[in-house]
Amino acid sequence: MSHLAAISAFALLFAAISLQLLPVGRLGARLPLVLGAAACLLGLGTLLAPKALLALALAATLLHLQRNSKALWLNRLGVWGIALWALAAGFHLWPGFSPLRWSEHFGRLSLPLVWHFDKGLGGLLLLVSLGATQAKEPCWPGWPRAAKILAGAVAICLLAWAVGLASPDPRWMPLAGLWLAGNLFLAVVAEEAFFRGLLQGQIGAALAPRLRYGVLLAQLIVAVLFALVHLGWGWRFALLAGVAGLFYGRMAAHPPKLLPAILAHFLTNSILLICMASALG
Repeated sequence: MSHLAAISAFALLFAAISLQLLPVGRLGARLPLVLGAAACLLGLGTLLAPKALLALALAATLLHLQRNSKALWLNRLGVWGIALWALAAGFHLWPGFSPLRWSEHFGRLSLPLVWHFDKGLGGLLLLVSLGATQAKEPCWPGWPRAAKILAGAVAICLLAWAVGLASPDPRWMPLAGLWLAGNLFLAVVAEEAFFRGLLQGQIGAALAPRLRYGVLLAQLIVAVLFALVHLGWGWRFALLAGVAGLFYGRMAAHPPKLLPAILAHFLTNSILLICMASALG
């Protein structure tokens, strides 16, 4: 029963993230937060211990400041506070959160296959903070950009092959669907919301009025930061992550439109998992 409750909590969290990315109109504007809160309640006792309530209370306070405060400095405090909260969640620093373990051995490297609720919740909070549902343009990228996303994802995978980080090996592994779902909703969304949505958006907004190529410079800066985060995997992997980060940043454009960047990131990871033998599997 506890395993079923944990799976149901993740299902609600995935639904909340999906609705935040794909707005369903004015009536559904608060639905992602409602579903996210329901996911937390359902996960109590399995994914969340009582000591996680303090972290949840802090997140709720910061989100309230960001969404309801009329003072600019309080609004910014809320935005960057949520960003720091999500960053801590990404590194699993908040106490009281437990992962859902599907398997201890997955892929060629026999790595554990786990879903981390805290990172997914951080991604949802970032999306809400950034106002992903307020985008005035259509959510789905048109065909020209969709073609660029596909071409770019394939190019990144070929680059991984060229530098010796991957090799062609098409296959469908057991539990690959679970890995892909977790990668999308718990990793890619959080990373793109933080790097492209928040950092690239803020840096681009600061540089664009002052420099002719300020938007491109912002994309380069964030790509370098994205590479540094992946340095623990080795310099070649960090270099690949930097190139990929620039690609994701270009797909996000300015002001950032997160869905194209998320699709580009997820498609790249999916090709590496399914079609290549790499560190992802």
